[in-house]
Amino acid sequence: MRACTFVRASKEVVDVADVAALVKADLERARDTNVTFSRHAMRVVPVETTCFAGVDEIKEACKPLIEKHFKSGREQTFAIAFERRSNNTLHRTEVIEAIAGMIEQPPNKVNLGDPDLTIMVEIVKGVACLSVVQDYEKLCKYNLRMVAMTKEDREHAKATANGNAPAPGTKKNDEEKPAEAAD
Repeated sequence: MRACTFVRASKEVVDVADVAALVKADLERARDTNVTFSRHAMRVVPVETTCFAGVDEIKEACKPLIEKHFKSGREQTFAIAFERRSNNTLHRTEVIEAIAGMIEQPPNKVNLGDPDLTIMVEIVKGVACLSVVQDYEKLCKYNLRMVAMTKEDREHAKATANGNAPAPGTKKNDEEKPAEAAD
């Protein structure tokens, strides 16, 4: 797959370290220092488990993740982030509904704006990459470039991407217009 790099950790490392926590710590460091740790990476996606990209297989692979992150007995909010590349057979709503149905509600609740936990479902061809992460929205959907920007630069980048940014050399609407010269 073009423009994707996968880094695999040995089983010994995975048993000791939480991959999602390591990625979150790196993103927080990039946010705090406004410096990325990679020149070419755009987005960093931790993967806790993988499976075939089918709804039944995804549900089966999610069981241990849900047990690990949602069985604490306390109320948590959650969202499900679904992305797919080079796969037209898997439908977004079908996967989201299947996973959401596995999470006990209540005490857990859906919150798409600022969830405590986000279940990331990344489909790449015939493989589903799954993980549960914290602060997904606060860390700009794990977009390394956006996280490392200042808040002002991030807002400008979002406005430019949406086509709402003023053209170079033009004034913003809230700036005062120069006073006209009297005749």
